[in-house]
Amino acid sequence: MRYLITDGVALWSAIEIYILVIAVGSDTEFKLGMEAAAVKLVLYYAPIACSLVPYVTLTEAGVDFETRTVNLRKKQQRSSEFLNLNPKHKVPVLLIDGKPLTENVAIQQWIARTFPKAMLMPADPWEELQAISIHSWCASGMHPLISRINGPAKVCDIEGTEESVRRLATDMLLENFRHAETLLDGRNYFFDHFTAADAHFFWCLRRAKLLNVNVSGLDVCEAHFQRMLERPSVQKVISFEKKSARHFLRPTSSSSTRHQVLEVLALARQEPSHVFDQGRQSKPRVSVVETTSVWGDHYILHAP
Repeated sequence: MRYLITDGVALWSAIEIYILVIAVGSDTEFKLGMEAAAVKLVLYYAPIACSLVPYVTLTEAGVDFETRTVNLRKKQQRSSEFLNLNPKHKVPVLLIDGKPLTENVAIQQWIARTFPKAMLMPADPWEELQAISIHSWCASGMHPLISRINGPAKVCDIEGTEESVRRLATDMLLENFRHAETLLDGRNYFFDHFTAADAHFFWCLRRAKLLNVNVSGLDVCEAHFQRMLERPSVQKVISFEKKSARHFLRPTSSSSTRHQVLEVLALARQEPSHVFDQGRQSKPRVSVVETTSVWGDHYILHAP
């Protein structure tokens, strides 16, 4: 029997699994990685960033971990302390007994292998490779497009090209979402049960929504998104982000509050999905805003 593997990361994982199966026998249960006992975990996390993914999967695994919040707007990821952990100045970083592991694809495999009872990867070796392929797709196929939408000047500094960069990146991102529609059609999750791949794709779609990408018509993806919002692990990370917002508040004068609120509404094109509280169905009213602050790359309204 022959299989086609199109992703390089999945290919190397296939070779690894193949060697292990030969070594221990295909009918023998084997474990990859260390046992979970006594492992000290520290997750470096930035609100709204893709560090949401390991937060969700670590929570799903039911393990204790410390969270250290990184303020990207203040460029804490460029501090000497953080660069010692990750010279690539990115989150997430998962500190495992003092040793840093970076990149979501690797982090998710470590979590799944270290805590197998959480079933964060499919048990079938072939489906596990497909899950790794989805992770790679989210990380290298969709995430860069999201970054272009968020910061077009970082990929093209020619004056007047920002909207073109955003438009092209949005078109390509929506093409990826349409493919996800086919993968999720008729299913609750990408596989027979929730896996880490669902958390990674959830972040991609959520980030697109926060950037005001119009995802109308993607009913299957939206159903998956709503299903993910119901998971306790996702509710926990959203609650954590709201609490973390206090550490990123910038004091604003009463005279500037209305101006900043109007800027929020202009950025969001008056769509409530841009406001951080995804549960708010009605458009926010300026009259009920208590505090306005800048958090990460987005303006956040704090309303009663």
